[in-house]
Amino acid sequence: MNFLTQAHSLVRWLVLLAGVAASAKYAVGLARHSEFKRVDRILGAVYSGVLDAQALIGLILLVGLAVSEGLSPNRILHALIMFFAVAAAHQTARWCEAPDARKFRNGLIAYGLSFVLILLGIVVIVRAS
Repeated sequence: MNFLTQAHSLVRWLVLLAGVAASAKYAVGLARHSEFKRVDRILGAVYSGVLDAQALIGLILLVGLAVSEGLSPNRILHALIMFFAVAAAHQTARWCEAPDARKFRNGLIAYGLSFVLILLGIVVIVRAS
């Protein structure tokens, strides 16, 4: 379980890095009225993919800790908030056929919402410690 806890702790930095990179690129693309290119799609996919990996590690941890220590309300709340953070990040798939400006704008909104939810989820779990 300790290995998974450390992995979960380390992957959060990859989530942050990928999210900041995608958000920055989307902000620049929106401001410059750029064409939505392959690199934009890849950055968004990397953010969503790393976030998915983090969620999977978290889910395995949640189940493992539930078996060994039981479920605390804060762990359940953390998992729920993070579920919605992942869902928010994946909303960009809904706009794959949209005009480029809308892809950039909606992507920024979706990633921003996922960031806010991630921060809220971190606060919930840190307060429990």
